[in-house]
Amino acid sequence: MSRAPRACQPRSCKKSRTDWQSFLEMPTRNQRHCLWLDRTIRDVCPRRRDSRLVPQRTDYQSVLHGNSCNAGVNSPMGAVSRSPSAGLALPVRSFLPDRAQSQSGTFLGAEPLHWGGVALAREGFIGCPMTMHEKRSGWWLSWVLFAGLVVGVPVLLVQLSLRGRAGRDVTTDVEGHGWPRTLVERLPDGREGRRLVLPAPPQRIVSVTLATDEILLDLVGSERIAALSDFARTPESMIKDRVGHIGRFVSADAESIIALEPDLCFLASYNRDETRSLLIDSGIPVYVFHCFRGLEDIRSNLRMVGRAVGAEERAEQLVADMDRKIAAVARRLPDRQRWPTALVYGTSGWVEGAGGTQTEVFEAAGVRNAAAERGIRGFAQVSEEAVLEMDPDYLVVLVGSYDVARQKEWLLGNPALATLRAIRQERFVSLREALLTSVSHHVADAVDELARQVHPNGFS
Repeated sequence: MSRAPRACQPRSCKKSRTDWQSFLEMPTRNQRHCLWLDRTIRDVCPRRRDSRLVPQRTDYQSVLHGNSCNAGVNSPMGAVSRSPSAGLALPVRSFLPDRAQSQSGTFLGAEPLHWGGVALAREGFIGCPMTMHEKRSGWWLSWVLFAGLVVGVPVLLVQLSLRGRAGRDVTTDVEGHGWPRTLVERLPDGREGRRLVLPAPPQRIVSVTLATDEILLDLVGSERIAALSDFARTPESMIKDRVGHIGRFVSADAESIIALEPDLCFLASYNRDETRSLLIDSGIPVYVFHCFRGLEDIRSNLRMVGRAVGAEERAEQLVADMDRKIAAVARRLPDRQRWPTALVYGTSGWVEGAGGTQTEVFEAAGVRNAAAERGIRGFAQVSEEAVLEMDPDYLVVLVGSYDVARQKEWLLGNPALATLRAIRQERFVSLREALLTSVSHHVADAVDELARQVHPNGFS
């Protein structure tokens, strides 16, 4: 056996985390390819024969970012090393699952090789520099590099043709309208979250939130919706009478979602982390919505869903329609000094104060939220004495999953509330629960309906 080149001798090699459970969970064909690549690398670097390829869990979408190697010249397949100390840049054939074939090129270099959502890091090898100009590399190294060129160049050309722009990283198309495109999650504090790259317009979309249910149904045809959430059929839904033809409804259960083989899944930050992780580890593209408080969040979410499904123009139209309805109401409202106060209150004792969508809906309808006026933020359970201090002009009763007659009967028959101005004058506003709780474009209808009941003279 020929002597190993000096470059293969260990020099402060970093250790990678070993996760054999991930390896055992991989498809058999991926395991075979791991072992094949392991043998190839050990032939190249015989001094490191004790090393093995070990799977390391990672976000599936890191595959789509093409960031397997960050040293050298950027390309759709990663970065091809030109530096003698950057590491061995070995182009290899990709064995990604079908849904990731459009991102098929990967390189083994200074960072782990991403393969079908699993990062393959060769323990004892990552971080071990190799010179590409080692005079004693041997004929075998030349053959390996030649084979790499034979396999890598055609794959590179295919990638460039799919991308349409040679040498441009796929993640840079954040604002454009082409495909592939990058979606960036927006966190409540304004920071950017995970990035998701979609290679093409999704055709099997699963929505696990009611907001995205309502938005999707007005953006794409039912043939592109694999499933909506169970909430779409409840009284809280604005689309419960329009989803009979969808056929499939899911809860936030990873197993049932995976069985549908979606190419895009919408989740919310309140869904379980375990569900989100299982879906991502299964190779399903997942986008998580984090912000639901206020009209601006609704506009942002509308645009993001539109971008994700390739219906930007339709999404902008929904935003424009929503804004037009709200503006039409604003033109009919009296001065703010004449706005009455109102409170959504029932047997549970829970109220919603400032910082939420309900307060913004009230404000847009020319109504002041009595709970927000008392300094309450978010949801809070209040006593009857606190309600007496608020003394709202109107009490809002919800129509839907609640019996309106029984709500009014309870409010009027409660001696602790008898002195309330709204009780004495029997000033109630009946509002559909689906409208007031909506965090989609249908919220504009809540503004209109509330304003018509509180300011009837402006709409006569």
